[in-house]
Amino acid sequence: MVRSPLLPEQIALLEKARSLHPDKPPPPWDTRIVVAGGGIIAAGWDSQENVLLISFGGGISLTEARTGKRLMRDRNTDHALSWLSIADQTFTLPGSKTPIPVFGLYGGDGIYTSPDWWTIEFIYPWWPQEAVVLCEPGAKGTGSEHYFDQRHLLDLSGIAPENLHGGFSRSGQHLMIFSSSGAVVFSRSALSK
Repeated sequence: MVRSPLLPEQIALLEKARSLHPDKPPPPWDTRIVVAGGGIIAAGWDSQENVLLISFGGGISLTEARTGKRLMRDRNTDHALSWLSIADQTFTLPGSKTPIPVFGLYGGDGIYTSPDWWTIEFIYPWWPQEAVVLCEPGAKGTGSEHYFDQRHLLDLSGIAPENLHGGFSRSGQHLMIFSSSGAVVFSRSALSK
């Protein structure tokens, strides 16, 4: 297989991506929780914007996005798979009739743009290491992007590079990035609601 050489504009874009340095999210994204896990295949937001994580080997968990308080944990993998609709990419919690849209399955992702135009983008400046760029409204391409790599996001040592997935909650008050090893959730300060 012969690869075509990169075009000059592609080389410039790659050099720009490689010049970014890991950063923490800017205000108003001042609250951060980490939810450790193993074998996570999908995630979503319930109607109260709690974090739903679905694990291939560990069942499901529901966590409050702002505090990290565990609201529900079911380690039964059979339950997790039976409540998951792969065709619709939804998950229905027991006792609920409302399916929760999930992302991460087969490369699907969540909402990349918040209602007030914050955006996230997944890039590969050092293949296969994936990174996330958070852009303030109107800042894309201005040099004020905020860059995170997997090590800085999850604070989990010893994990191999793997696919990251993510998205904003419907209200745009929370941003989740996850891999099979865990999730990190950034929430806006209460003053910015």
